[in-house]
Amino acid sequence: MISLLFESDFRDECEPVGQLDDLMIGRILAAVTPDIRLQSAAREVLERPLSDPAQAEFRREIVRDFAARKLPVERLSELFGTFADICNGFRQEKSDLFRLFGGKNVHSELLKKAADTLQELIELIYKLYDLMRDRTPTSKGLNALKNRIAELSESQDLRQLYNIAINICNFSAAENVTEVELIIDGKVKISGLGIVSTQRPQTAQKRTFGRKPAPDGVRAAMFSDEIASMISASAGELCEAFEYVISSICDEFMQVYYDINFYVFAVRYCDMLKKSGVPLIYAGLCDETDIENLYDLFLLFTLPNSESVVPNDFKLSKETNGILVLGKNSSGKTVYLRAAAMALIFTAAGLPIPAYAAKIALPKKFLLQVASAERAYHDGDITGRFEEEVIEIKKIVDVAEAGTLVLLNEVFQTTDYTEGAEGLHEILKYLNEKGAKWVLVTHLRRLDEMAAEDNGIVKLSTDGEEKFKVSNQKT
Repeated sequence: MISLLFESDFRDECEPVGQLDDLMIGRILAAVTPDIRLQSAAREVLERPLSDPAQAEFRREIVRDFAARKLPVERLSELFGTFADICNGFRQEKSDLFRLFGGKNVHSELLKKAADTLQELIELIYKLYDLMRDRTPTSKGLNALKNRIAELSESQDLRQLYNIAINICNFSAAENVTEVELIIDGKVKISGLGIVSTQRPQTAQKRTFGRKPAPDGVRAAMFSDEIASMISASAGELCEAFEYVISSICDEFMQVYYDINFYVFAVRYCDMLKKSGVPLIYAGLCDETDIENLYDLFLLFTLPNSESVVPNDFKLSKETNGILVLGKNSSGKTVYLRAAAMALIFTAAGLPIPAYAAKIALPKKFLLQVASAERAYHDGDITGRFEEEVIEIKKIVDVAEAGTLVLLNEVFQTTDYTEGAEGLHEILKYLNEKGAKWVLVTHLRRLDEMAAEDNGIVKLSTDGEEKFKVSNQKT
């Protein structure tokens, strides 16, 4: 199977990141495109961020190719969409025939549909070849796809199958179901990949079977049991061969249709960033994170003027255990966390980010817990917001390990200030011991005092002079 999202033989083992909608991912996707299909494709990728830099680079090379218009991504999406429709349509027709005839294999009927489907698939491969032949992508993924399409299009075996399929389709359309012509000319056989043909070489032997009179006025006998059995067996074998080819082509290329929808989104995302007037960069992938003048995507895409969006720096070095972001409510702390989270997640998806400069360490795991006043908490066994937050934090603590990045926003804000700060302090100490890094946004200033002697914690505070801006806190 060809994949445009992963290198060959790679299996994505990343657990999906939950609660991204609390960081406005749905509204960011909707701002890029109103197409629900493309939003869904992008969400599926973004919710499973890559941790392998090589895989992220493989993906971003393809994004660069499409963004530079080295291949028309919209046209490819259209063609591979047709591809998926053809494959799914044949499977549905086969299922319908199976039910119609009570589970019996009706080779004659299925052979017509298989031949027609194979003809459509091969013609589609030729269209893809014509589209890609003179294009010059630089990415491994698109070159692998281009080379495979070229290999199939130039294959004599595929051309032979195409001709056989055309003959079957022409015969099915031209002949009455009550009359069958059987021509044996030394080239066409009633076995293996043999076909029933309407072509009549002069040296061929011809007999007409059926209820209609033959062209010369002589009435022919019905099929003998032996000949009928031979034709049925031939049709069955040919149908089996066609189905094998159809299945092979579908299995190889079906995933491309779903993958390419992500790249349609990616191109629209890149175009939107360019129109906003802010820098668009692909972060360097290394062992620490340092982003200069990072813009929040949600504000950038939803505010009428990008100049009103204030960029921030975000740095998480190898020596840093975590970042503590302090400040009053509605002072921009969550905006800061959201901007950083989206930068890391979009980079892990192979996408560029809005910043002046950036290098990013891809976490082994993203773990996110967001407490929001807008969030709906469940009724029933869970008796309140605090209890649900405790359950969610426990899930994070249980799976956190070295290489994990934990993002926490305003947790335990509904409990007693002292108790909430003490509980969070113990959780952060445990995360430090596990080797996980974290970013905590909170208004619990008691945490500032409790972490005063921890040199591994970077403390930031919102700047009262400028909304959504953070700065190093002076102690």
